[in-house]
Amino acid sequence: MTNFSHKTHERFSQRGIIIGNGQHEPHITLTLIGMAWVFNYLHKTQATSRTITKKLLQEVANYEPANDDWRKFMVVASVFPAYEKQYLQLCFYLEGSPPKAFHEFTEWFSSVPPMIEILSQKRGFVQAKEGNTVMVKISPSETEKLNRHKVISFTLSEASHTSSLSDHA
Repeated sequence: MTNFSHKTHERFSQRGIIIGNGQHEPHITLTLIGMAWVFNYLHKTQATSRTITKKLLQEVANYEPANDDWRKFMVVASVFPAYEKQYLQLCFYLEGSPPKAFHEFTEWFSSVPPMIEILSQKRGFVQAKEGNTVMVKISPSETEKLNRHKVISFTLSEASHTSSLSDHA
């Protein structure tokens, strides 16, 4: 098991990354700000592996991007009407033309849940390491915005100066 310094844990917290240990497996939780940091790091470094591991998160914690290196991270819940119901699908991506680092969750939701698991299958931009649990935690205010079909985005300034875990407690 990897032990992190107090300073590294502070960096994780500032960047919306929570690492714990489940009974039998590592447990990683990323807020939307944490996802913004992971996506931007992977995009900038053009990493060949986009598996979320403790080692990768250590690299994200040490990443110091310049404004020119950061792309706005976007989250949208797309609406798909079917018969008498509406279904939502979450998409995460970096701003670009076309969008960069696109990741969609293939599950269908009637409303945005507060926690979503990133699976180990290689279906999107990122995946969990086999045997790890990686969750995306969406705050109540963020779920409300997404359920109202608003786009959530984070610039470098917002991702660096937001108390990313305060809304997720």
